[in-house]
Amino acid sequence: MSGTETTVSEQTTPGHAPASPLITFGDTRPLRGHGFGSSLAAFIANVTVEGADQVNAPAISAAVAKLLPINEEQKWPAADDGLSPGQHLLAALVELSATIQRERGLPIFGRSAILANTANSLGKGKETFKVVVPSVHPTTSAKSLIAAADVLNTLSLADHTDTATLDELQARIASVQDDLAPFAQAGTNAFRLVQAAVRQSIEVTGMPNAITLFGLGQNSVKLNSSMVVSRGVV
Repeated sequence: MSGTETTVSEQTTPGHAPASPLITFGDTRPLRGHGFGSSLAAFIANVTVEGADQVNAPAISAAVAKLLPINEEQKWPAADDGLSPGQHLLAALVELSATIQRERGLPIFGRSAILANTANSLGKGKETFKVVVPSVHPTTSAKSLIAAADVLNTLSLADHTDTATLDELQARIASVQDDLAPFAQAGTNAFRLVQAAVRQSIEVTGMPNAITLFGLGQNSVKLNSSMVVSRGVV
């Protein structure tokens, strides 16, 4: 894989003005290895949500669900799911971020974590969280989170049912997906194998030369698409 490293602090998508800062990002970092219950590597972002109680979070989530196809891996937050307004928006954020990548051939599957940062209170109307998402590359995770936040920030100001607004957002997403193309998984076999492995809670690690390591230790296997490259040894 190749490409220029991107951090989530780069919150402006080229070609249009910054959206309202309903969602902003602090420090981010990739987590090498497997943590937080993820079969893939993880990407961690500190996120601040301000004014979520002033918007209709369920309506925004419903609008987001119309932008990209929903598959069996996704569970969009419902209006009566008991989440706080900030959690509701971040649930939509991580699902949209994953979908942006999957639709461009990046095998992003498995659970994300939204952890409340109770140690850092920023006052009324502000919530801080640590968001942990499955990742195949830090650059794709950062770019997709930026794009997803841009969508949510825009919808917080716009008519959620306005066709022109949704069309504009789809065009922005498509532009970001073009940037993700160099990182896409080659072939359909590898993509589906990663999906199947995550469903079985098998660790998945990307390696150079389009090789993917499934599992750890003596029971691991390296595959290039569906071809066995090597098996684990003691």
